[in-house]
Amino acid sequence: MKGLGYIRQNTKLTLEDVATQLGVSKQFVSDWETGRKNIPAKHLPKLQEIFGVPEQYYQKELSEIDKLRIENYHFERAIEDSSFVDEDGYGCVDQDAVILKQYNDAWINKMKLQKKINSIITKDDDGEADLLSLGKVIDSIDKYTRLFDKFADIVTTDVEFTPILRKVITAMQKVLNGDEYDENNFIGKLAILISAEYEEWKGDWTV
Repeated sequence: MKGLGYIRQNTKLTLEDVATQLGVSKQFVSDWETGRKNIPAKHLPKLQEIFGVPEQYYQKELSEIDKLRIENYHFERAIEDSSFVDEDGYGCVDQDAVILKQYNDAWINKMKLQKKINSIITKDDDGEADLLSLGKVIDSIDKYTRLFDKFADIVTTDVEFTPILRKVITAMQKVLNGDEYDENNFIGKLAILISAEYEEWKGDWTV
């Protein structure tokens, strides 16, 4: 199955839904998904408009990283569609989509590190592996994996703790985006602490 099939199923649209929006038959869409026919270039911009996923993903065989990135495009659209400013002037978004995107980002980075390890385990001209580079990557992936596992445990098992995690992520986003925050509420106090820590260690984070 080509990327279009995964993207369509991920958004719960039917073949008929997509065919109607493109002005083609269901059989055409089915043929595109199975790879029996290529998607005409004129339909790619419309597909991107429908799904919010860049054109390069619709006709390729997707890797696991591709699939996670596609899910992230959907989360980004959900975040954008849910964004609003409340009566007090604070920005609000779909925090569930934010957390799921953070979770996917963690998986993507972990898989990238694993791929890098595989690329490093090659022989040089003397027949020796580049152990120094490999050691650095293994150290990075070990640190990252421990952080990822903690994050996954909270998201998947500790439902009662999830609202607090949302506030922590919101505070981090405000600091990284340079957004204003109320120093008297919980998120604002967290943002002050995170900002101070971030400035102290900026440029040194490897995770």
